[in-house]
Amino acid sequence: MKIFFLLTLLMVSSCGSDSNGNGVTKLTPGGSAEEVAWTNEFMGLINAHRSSQGLDVLTENDDMSDIARGHSNKMADGDVGFGHSGFSGRCSAARSALGGGNWCGENVARGQVSPQAVFNSWLNSPDHRDNLENPRATHMGLGFVRSSSGGLYWTQLFLER
Repeated sequence: MKIFFLLTLLMVSSCGSDSNGNGVTKLTPGGSAEEVAWTNEFMGLINAHRSSQGLDVLTENDDMSDIARGHSNKMADGDVGFGHSGFSGRCSAARSALGGGNWCGENVARGQVSPQAVFNSWLNSPDHRDNLENPRATHMGLGFVRSSSGGLYWTQLFLER
């Protein structure tokens, strides 16, 4: 069992990242070790909170995380301004990836340095908290990217499926 764990850890940590030439780190498919660890940490935070509120836990979806990461990449690159530009397209892509869906929501943030920090930020904002605690949400994706200046851009995408 220990050998399997070590091999799995080695495979996860060998996944790298590349740069687009603009100094923005793009995470490779499958995720870097940081991405995997931080996504797992965030899922623990949100699902513990939802459980404490009597809500169903969310299922992390890799396709939705890819979609969320794409938006974070665009914000970090400066291709789009910080915000929700293109939100309806991301919702359509998430619905397509999951074979349908209904309610869709999104949280974005920038500058928070850890999953705990971004979770606290969203939890302390009424509109973002409404998304975190929406009883219709069943699936989510999380994407974050470090800009060339080192700042983090976060996108969380929710879907009812």
